[in-house]
Amino acid sequence: MTPAVRARPSRLPHLHNFRGLAIIFIVATHCVSVFDWSDSPVLRDVLGRVFANGTIFFLFIAGYLFHYLSPGFRTVPYWKKKALNVVLPYCIVSVPAIILSMTLMKREGLDPSFYQQPKWQQVLEFLVTGSHMAPFWYIPTIIIFYAVAPILLRIFSSDRAYWLLIPIFVVGLSVSRGENNPILAFVHFLSIWVLGMSCSNFRERADDLLNRWFWLLPVAVIALFLIAFYTTPGTHTWYSDLQKAFLSLFFYTLFNRLGTRADRWFALIGSLSFGLFFLHSYVISTGKIMLEFVVGYQPAGGILSLTIAAIAAVGLTMLAVQAVKRLAGKRSRYLIGV
Repeated sequence: MTPAVRARPSRLPHLHNFRGLAIIFIVATHCVSVFDWSDSPVLRDVLGRVFANGTIFFLFIAGYLFHYLSPGFRTVPYWKKKALNVVLPYCIVSVPAIILSMTLMKREGLDPSFYQQPKWQQVLEFLVTGSHMAPFWYIPTIIIFYAVAPILLRIFSSDRAYWLLIPIFVVGLSVSRGENNPILAFVHFLSIWVLGMSCSNFRERADDLLNRWFWLLPVAVIALFLIAFYTTPGTHTWYSDLQKAFLSLFFYTLFNRLGTRADRWFALIGSLSFGLFFLHSYVISTGKIMLEFVVGYQPAGGILSLTIAAIAAVGLTMLAVQAVKRLAGKRSRYLIGV
């Protein structure tokens, strides 16, 4: 390893702040379920489409950082780090959700025979698919990315290999992300990870190109949003994937331009993002139950109410993450990923 490689900073402010925004998107999309949208179905559809697929931002950032830090890559230490900081917290944080999903609050949308299996098989299937909690499908999927990381590095060891991004995008857009199927999700989202890798590999050229065409990126995002809104039902369409890919490039460039000026708003959230990811569903679900208990009904949804709910969910989850960090010290990384 050369001195230049060792001097390479592992924290890039623009990506760190982008990660903070990404988790806000993810929390916001899960706050939509807190409210009753029967009087505003169109607004619910619009907001659902705006915030859906926020995990694409995480995959873009992960792919970028993976390549950026790859000069010092060693397979076994890399896998060990991911096992301790991602897989272990995932298993620990999953325990309450799995217990609830097997007893008091059985999950909907599962195969009818799921609950007829032995308990240990139910637990294993929950962990392998992430189906015990809405956002947890992402963890088994990202684990596959970690597992094949050495292969991806070898494949994309030359600049010309990045031409593969085109067919990978085509294949990904034509394959469903799968319902609780991490292998399908991996194939579906591989293009986003490789897009992040390519932006790192061609950093100077990519940054220059994205800066020159910066204001065309939101035009593409809005155009794809409108096409999806008027032509396709649902929030997880290939239009949405492509739109969030362009939005990833837009936010990447925007935060690159802002530099440390965005730290004030996003740096702390970015630092706690993995903890926020692991705990936010518990906070939202608890808040929803308490709100309905106090009010007596599910409140009507709106832009203001969703904004307040998202801010409250982010703030309360940050407090929960900070509390775990204070109680567990350095071991908190093994409990909640930070």
